This record gives sequence, C-alpha cells and structure tokens, in this order.
Amino acid sequence: MKNQAAPSAVFDAIRDTGLISILRGVDSGKICDVVDIMSQTGIQLVEVSLDTPDALQSIQKLSRTFAGDLLIGAGTVLDRETAQQAISAGAEFVLSPTLDIPVVACCIENGVLLIPGVFSPSEIALAKAAGAVLVKVFPANLLGTDYVRKMLDLFVNLEILAVGGIDLNNIGAFISAGTLGAGIGSKLAGRDIVGFQDYELLGRRTKQYLQKIQLAKSTT
Repeated sequence: MKNQAAPSAVFDAIRDTGLISILRGVDSGKICDVVDIMSQTGIQLVEVSLDTPDALQSIQKLSRTFAGDLLIGAGTVLDRETAQQAISAGAEFVLSPTLDIPVVACCIENGVLLIPGVFSPSEIALAKAAGAVLVKVFPANLLGTDYVRKMLDLFVNLEILAVGGIDLNNIGAFISAGTLGAGIGSKLAGRDIVGFQDYELLGRRTKQYLQKIQLAKSTT
C-alpha cells in the first residue's frame, strides 16, 4: 500500500476541480485505460465503487499506476471492515451512501477523508459531530439545489458534495448553489462509453463536465 494523501490534499483537489469520477462495473483489466483518458483531460479524483467485481484489486492497481498523479478512492463503503480493506488497498478517500459512525471513526483513525452520505439535517448534524468535514448529499437530484442552499445557511462551515442524478444539465446549478463539487458515475463513464471502449467520447465528455463546473464557479 502506498502512503495515503492527507485529507486536506483530497479536499483541496475536490475544491479545485469540482469533480469525482465514479467508476462502477468497470473491468479491472480495462480500468487503467479508462482512468488514463480521464486523467489526460483534467480529472484528479477517481472513486471505484465497491459493488464492482474485483474493486479492491482495481483500487490497488490504480493507486500504484497513478501514484502522485491522481487520487484514488473507494465508494459504496457500508461498514468499518470494508472501509479498512479499501484503505489497506490504497484508497485515499472513502465515500458512503449512508452515515455510519464506525466508518467515520475508521477513516479518521487512518488519516483518510470520509465523505458520508446524508439525506436530512439530523444526519448532517451527526456527521459533523462525528468529525466529517465534507458530506455527500445523496441522492442530490431528489433533494435539489434549494435544499443545498438551505443546509449551507443552516450549518456553519458545512461543505457539500452532490451525488446522485447529476448530469451536464444540472451540475452547474449545484455548483452555483454552493456545493464543493459533484460525484458523477454513469453519466460520465457509463456502459455506453466504457463498454464499447469509446475513449474519444469519454475524453470529450469529461472536458464538458469540467468546463461546466469551472464556468459555474467563475460566475458564482
């Protein structure tokens, strides 16, 4: 396992680029090719969802191949044991669809940034009390940009990552609402691209997302 990046470095990369690419169902034999294309277009953070076959192997492979160039994380982490396995494989940040306090504790103990999934103000309060510095509003498309604005008004020093249903049509609105960034899965590296190895389209789509994000940041 390589040395993990400091949580602050991961946080800064999210703030700078505004985008985490979520890879789900990508074959471990192709994943380096997919990530290489995205890295060439400006992606700095890649999450491998743990409901993908051989996910831990993919995390280990990516963390070694792109050491110093990209930050590799694990997603769909549901319990402490799985969080520890992902960190041991080289994950430099961890995302969960839910708030699980033992997972928060595991990541803090290992010096890894955790982004827990939250849906309600109560969950946000619990996440902050447990030590989370960034929460994942999920599913963001159901909660909407007004919810994001209200939570940012309600909680001091709250940082939000929007995940779930984010696409080219609404990502700018979520950035303008105040989110630190967004996590994007199938709308960026879905089966329509990865399955057919259409890497030209993958690179073009990645650039479109990054341009939308930077445009929204520049006008906010």
